Amino acid sequence: GDHGPSYGEFYQESQAGRLEAKMPSLFVIPPASTPPEVRRALSLNTGVLTTPYDLHATLRAIINPNLPPPKHGMSLLSPIDPQRGCARAGVPHEHCVCSEWDAVPEGRLGEPLYSALSAVSVEW
Repeated sequence: GDHGPSYGEFYQESQAGRLEAKMPSLFVIPPASTPPEVRRALSLNTGVLTTPYDLHATLRAIINPNLPPPKHGMSLLSPIDPQRGCARAGVPHEHCVCSEWDAVPEGRLGEPLYSALSAVSVEW
């Protein structure tokens, strides 16, 4: 697969598994000849939300720096705004790890609100 298996109990039932499935690791080892400003940008982008679109934009910039920027994604060779969230990065809500999901409280699933939400979800 592209980043390992994404099935089984670990991936379906643990928060770590869900995060790993949605946020695979990316390791970049720049050559010694990499300019200092690019090394700095890569370092700054270490803790920033990035996407496959960003990786695509990065590879385009490496192959041909004169290409116009793509419609989606930002090159990792330049600093990316550390406050960029899923919407600005082009990550759909259902794949956004920034979103938190709350479980229905124990014993309340039969209440009208939760029953209506369940029915709408099934129909949708």
